[in-house]
Amino acid sequence: MKSPLSLCALALLMSAEVTGAGSSSSGVVKGIVVDRRTGEPLPGANVLVLGTHWGASCDLQGVFLIPKLPPGEYQLRTSMMGYAPQEVRNVVVRGGESTTVRIELQPTVVEVSPIVVTASRSAVPVEESPHSVSVLAASEIVSRGSLRMDQALQNVPGIHFVGNHVNIRACSGYSRGAGTRVLFLVDGVPTLAGDTGEINWDILPVLDIERVEVVKGAASAVYGSNALGGVIHVITRPPSHTPRTLVRVTAGIYDRPIYPEWRWTDRVLYYDRYDISHSRYIGPVGVDITVGRHEGTGYQQNGHFRRYNGSIKLRTGFPWGGSLVAYASYENDKRGEFIQWLNQNHPFVVPVSDRKIRARLNALNTYLRYSQPVSPSLSFSVRASLFQSLMGNQYRRSGDFNPAFGLGAELQVNCLPHPRHAVTAGAEYKRDIGHNKYIGRHRGEQIGPYFQHEWRPTARWSLLWGGRWDTYSLIGEKFSENHLSPRLGVSFRPSRSTALRFSYSKGFRAASVTERFLRLDFAGLHIIPNPALKSEVSENLEAGFRQQITHQWYVDIAAFRSDYWNLIEAVPDPFLTVQFQNVTRARIQGVDLGSEASWWKDRLGLRIGLTILDHQDLKYHLPLAYRPRRLAIVSPWLRVGAFELNADYRYASRVERVQLFPLDPRVPIKVLDVRLLLHLGRFTLQLAANNALAYYYTFIERNMGEVRNFSLTLFGNL
Repeated sequence: MKSPLSLCALALLMSAEVTGAGSSSSGVVKGIVVDRRTGEPLPGANVLVLGTHWGASCDLQGVFLIPKLPPGEYQLRTSMMGYAPQEVRNVVVRGGESTTVRIELQPTVVEVSPIVVTASRSAVPVEESPHSVSVLAASEIVSRGSLRMDQALQNVPGIHFVGNHVNIRACSGYSRGAGTRVLFLVDGVPTLAGDTGEINWDILPVLDIERVEVVKGAASAVYGSNALGGVIHVITRPPSHTPRTLVRVTAGIYDRPIYPEWRWTDRVLYYDRYDISHSRYIGPVGVDITVGRHEGTGYQQNGHFRRYNGSIKLRTGFPWGGSLVAYASYENDKRGEFIQWLNQNHPFVVPVSDRKIRARLNALNTYLRYSQPVSPSLSFSVRASLFQSLMGNQYRRSGDFNPAFGLGAELQVNCLPHPRHAVTAGAEYKRDIGHNKYIGRHRGEQIGPYFQHEWRPTARWSLLWGGRWDTYSLIGEKFSENHLSPRLGVSFRPSRSTALRFSYSKGFRAASVTERFLRLDFAGLHIIPNPALKSEVSENLEAGFRQQITHQWYVDIAAFRSDYWNLIEAVPDPFLTVQFQNVTRARIQGVDLGSEASWWKDRLGLRIGLTILDHQDLKYHLPLAYRPRRLAIVSPWLRVGAFELNADYRYASRVERVQLFPLDPRVPIKVLDVRLLLHLGRFTLQLAANNALAYYYTFIERNMGEVRNFSLTLFGNL
């Protein structure tokens, strides 16, 4: 039997013959996609020829065209947000002829079988992925009235935020502004600050989001550094064949604290947000533009902010089948900084010395990607990207801050040498550059070739294996590391409604230049550098199953164990001197459950998530800092006529250990958000009460969570 690599080489040689054979040796599949209930065409629906790299999107009339298919029998899979995917089998293509199909999609509220791309760099139904993946659709973001991306993500099962720091199954804790153990992607492009390695949640407007995929567990075999505990992948909206204009306006006010001694101002504390997005095709070029403005006083002293962000996406195709996508997003952020409270009797007031602390941020994210299908069994893509960020403070002294850069390039080849084999191979290059008064000037470089092979011995079994070899070095300095990140995944479908999965993977995260070289006196802390920091390493095991109970109800359960070596923590001494150190050998294990269902013709629905965690520092036999042991999300909804009532209840158990001020009281997090929506044709009016029960808690030491607030939102599709 030939190896997958030799089969791919053979496919590459044959592709020239297939491409040059002319239209007489190939056929065309064309058709229309419509709504099953109304018969109306569905512009933008995606049609994929399974087992190939060919596909198409529907035009304004819901019509699609897939040319240059070799004669044979194919299977089509059609998907669109808000509709159940539909598969059409036994589509016969004959040379020189056209095959016409009509595809009807059933509207649905619950996405039982969404298509995901993040876990394996190829499009597969979520139940066939060997890794746990959660999907957050744009419709959910709109129905919750989320103003920022992190607000939308906090209702995904297994995700927990400590301030702005995201945890997937408790992987991160709280890193105090340097580094993240979760890789953040925008359209498959790593998007992290070049100096701090942080995620910027405001780098693009939420109206720009098509969906978000969350991969739980190490994914460095696919994406390299930072995918230590998981991946958050934001997929932006494609340009619309139908001219589309979206508008959203939100105005909100913060409630006064219920305890009189906590009230620190007589002003009305408020926030507002304005977003507008337009998308259309101008000739052969698709354009999607989104801009937003977010401003408010905050709910605590020094909590004021003003943010502008925007994005533009251009897409065009070529007669030879290639496509080019250019994307850019920008953020300008000016805000005050709340470091810690004055005291427990004045938890929303900062010390006098902190009242003038300000932060400024300008960030630009851009990429250019060219994709080319060479034949039905072979395609490739090339990508170049740049992420630039410039931080600042209230002093604006020249030389204190300089732009940080994250440069990237990637080549990826996808090959289908046999109907039961799929191979993905490529190489990625990254360079991070950080330069400011507090870290000096340093450059990190990472090169990572990767390979992945998926084998389907039968229609029910799938075996995925592969790995990546990364070399990380500090340019001009005597530091270099090599990391091999293997992966193995198995999925089994004993029936059409049941899917079992198992996976093993390793991950790593190279320390950011800020963690290595930061020297700073700030808010009573004296931070010193540690250039010898080693990379963090993880190993993840998972077994799970997904059961579709009805066409509108699924349950997904996973048991997992993650081991960590060389975890980097900010370690303070009794004199509040802080240094980032490799101090922790840790283990996190637990069970993750997610379920969603709708009844009564989609009028009544429920989404739940439950995560039970057991985490331990294996060196000192202590619980890990800033991590709860129980997470729960309950999200019911009721829709009657033009009205919709939905809610989210979030629970996180009391954190057992923190690094500063361990004697301060800590409580669980119990937050209820309630929303009433009125759907009026193309417009939706939403009234929301966030933290409706006025529950008070701290998310880190001496920082109160967001107080109760009320908002009114108007969303429209013009």
